[in-house]
Amino acid sequence: MIRIVDIFAGPGGLSEGFAAVRNEAGQPVFDISLSIEKDAAAYETLKLRSFFRYFMHSKVPDAYYRHLRGEIKRETLYTVNSIAAKKAAEKCWRAILGPKGTPAQEVTDRIHRVAGGNGDWVLIGGPPCQAYSIAGRSRNSGNPKYDAKKDIRNQLYIEYLQILTDNGPAVFIMENVKGLLSATIDNKRIFQRILEDLRNPAEALKREGRSARHCNRRYRIYSLVEHCEFKNGNIEGSVIKSELYGIPQARHRIILLGIREDLQGIKPKILGPQKKVPMSAVISSLPPLRSGLSRIPDSPESWENVLRSQENSRWANDGTSRAFGIELAEKIKRFNPHTYA
Repeated sequence: MIRIVDIFAGPGGLSEGFAAVRNEAGQPVFDISLSIEKDAAAYETLKLRSFFRYFMHSKVPDAYYRHLRGEIKRETLYTVNSIAAKKAAEKCWRAILGPKGTPAQEVTDRIHRVAGGNGDWVLIGGPPCQAYSIAGRSRNSGNPKYDAKKDIRNQLYIEYLQILTDNGPAVFIMENVKGLLSATIDNKRIFQRILEDLRNPAEALKREGRSARHCNRRYRIYSLVEHCEFKNGNIEGSVIKSELYGIPQARHRIILLGIREDLQGIKPKILGPQKKVPMSAVISSLPPLRSGLSRIPDSPESWENVLRSQENSRWANDGTSRAFGIELAEKIKRFNPHTYA
């Protein structure tokens, strides 16, 4: 299988897509060899999904599904399946990429141990996008103390460049928000600079005052929806509109495909438009799902108490709303929370 290293992995959305790919024989094509993430909750999700994939060639233990239903704790699941849990943990690393985080050399060495030194692997991931998003920039514009040049999140793609030069994957996939196209620093487009840096990562690291293990690695950057290479300022085809490709969600993202320059004669294929899929086609067969309570135990009694607590506040001066709230509380009191778990 082709090894995958996922950085800034979050809970592993990109990894899930790669892990789902099968060849004509029905066998997995990609192995999620290492996922790197700093957030504790996302890291635990990565481990659990890695645990699940351990059983791709055998039966997933019933304990896994019991855990998902809340019947047993995760510690119990891992204890009774200790070998799988250990293997899953080896493929996930909670580390901070960037300034004041895990040293770049340690990251390079860890990836080298997992992916090897011949470059026959794929790097995937998307540097944190809050500072690039339109919503994030709107919030920042209202903060007189905000300085985009000092926002670490605007520079985290440098860690991506470091891995490209030091470890040299044959292919990379970088994902980010559409707002990156219009984001600027000092009236200069960030996206254009990122494209240039991805094509020649070693030169970019030199500009940033950082060293690179290999200075001759360059990449060609391609679109996944148009037959074109990104160069000379061309940015057409950088945005993928998911609803045009069989995804029941209008989610628009920049996704770039990079191929190491020494790999000649490769013409990447593009995504073919597919019939639009309504959301009902995806979720209509799923069991009903209800909202849970946070910070307090989730039970019918807790729901009843929360709703009744509103009687003397928001609904106090509204007889109709108050009556509805009381009726709803009575229904929830009779509701088994595990029915729709």
